[in-house]
Order: sequence, then structure tokens, then C-alpha cells
Amino acid sequence: KNIKTDCNRFFALKEGLLLSANDGIYIINNDEAKKISEGQLEAIARSKANSNIIYLGKNNGLFALNYKNGKWNELGKLEKINVQIRTIAEDNNETLWLGTDYNGVYKVNLSNGWNKLANISTYFESNRLPKNHNWIDVYNSSQGVLFSTQKGVYRYNYKKDIF
Repeated sequence: KNIKTDCNRFFALKEGLLLSANDGIYIINNDEAKKISEGQLEAIARSKANSNIIYLGKNNGLFALNYKNGKWNELGKLEKINVQIRTIAEDNNETLWLGTDYNGVYKVNLSNGWNKLANISTYFESNRLPKNHNWIDVYNSSQGVLFSTQKGVYRYNYKKDIF
């Protein structure tokens, strides 16, 4: 009920089923849909540091939602990133890694919690990613965050700040 547009992606959460539709993001519970955010969702990740926070990768950047007292509240958009976010992974240092199309990979420091003005680093070929990699996807694994391109899988070296 309450959805009158094309639906693109579903994500199962303990709070319900999150749905990305052409006109926004909905949470579905008991056959009822409620819009909780505007824009199309490309990626989703729950914060490791604060399980009430959900990170949303959209066509125009990274957003965050907070679930508190049975309600979803938008925390806002990360101001320094305005590109499509394909994938999201969080390492054990409260750093978010964001995979993109043609825009490298972003490293977002959230060690002090969600902050729309968080410190961001961008990584490209100069950081030893492959040339002409087009897209980069990021994934959590038991061995840390993995970075995948059509040219292979990479790991980040924290000491040398390269891949």
C-alpha cells in the first residue's frame, strides 16, 4: 500500500523492509509503506558504531538516517560528496569507504560520529588503484574492507595510504 511508482531495490532491516522507489525511500511494515527519505537508493549500510544509524548511498551522495523511538529521522547529507555512491563499507576504525562510478573511492572519517562536514579523502590511480578502473565497489569481509574493480580486488594499506 501507499507506493504508486516503480520500485528498484529492497533491503531487509530489523525495523522493516527498506524499499528504493523512483520517488523516494520507503520503510515497509505489516503491508504498509511509509516514505522516509527522498531520492533513489543505490547502497545501504548500518553503522557498526551506532546500530541506530543507517547510511544511504544515493545518486547525489551519502546520507544518514537515525532510527530512534520508533521513528526515522534524516541526519542529512555529507556535504563534500555529490556523486553516485555504488557501495558502502565500514572498517573497524569507524571509517566509511564509498565505491563510485568513475570518481575513485572515498574514505570518510566518522570516528566522532555522523558529521555532514566529516574529513574525506579521495583515492585514484595515484594511490595505486588500477588505471581506467571505471567503477570501484567496496565490501566488508572478515579480513577487512575489500575494493573490487573490473581489473581485480585490492586492499588498502593504512600505514602507506595506498592500495
